[in-house]
Amino acid sequence: MSEKKKSTSPFEGIFRTGKHKAMDLFTELLSNPTFAQAMGTTIQGALEAKGKLDKNLQTVLRLMNLPTKANYDSLSKRVAELTRMLNQLEYQVKELVVKVQDLSAKTMRKSSSIKTKSKINKNIGAPKRYKSSRSEKK
Repeated sequence: MSEKKKSTSPFEGIFRTGKHKAMDLFTELLSNPTFAQAMGTTIQGALEAKGKLDKNLQTVLRLMNLPTKANYDSLSKRVAELTRMLNQLEYQVKELVVKVQDLSAKTMRKSSSIKTKSKINKNIGAPKRYKSSRSEKK
């Protein structure tokens, strides 16, 4: 039951015929050396005109103190480079924070250990002196 319906539009046949005729015409024209040379000259002139237009447009933009595409591209590259550098710095700062925290924790442990040892040594050393009740009454 799946019948493929072919589009039998009269325009479709005309379009196909026109497409083939146009391709034949372009092939014939491009094979003609005079036409090919004229087409090349025309394209070259158009490219030169575009180059002059671009140069004049850059001059006008510079006089109006507006950025050119070259300025924009340069700034875009610079921003990308700065972003990369900031990401790198952020990573390095995070590494330093971790190292400082580790050192701080080690220092706290050593300090705590030293204080504990000091208290133990003081307690073991000289006997404690207690105030006599006589000295308090004076």
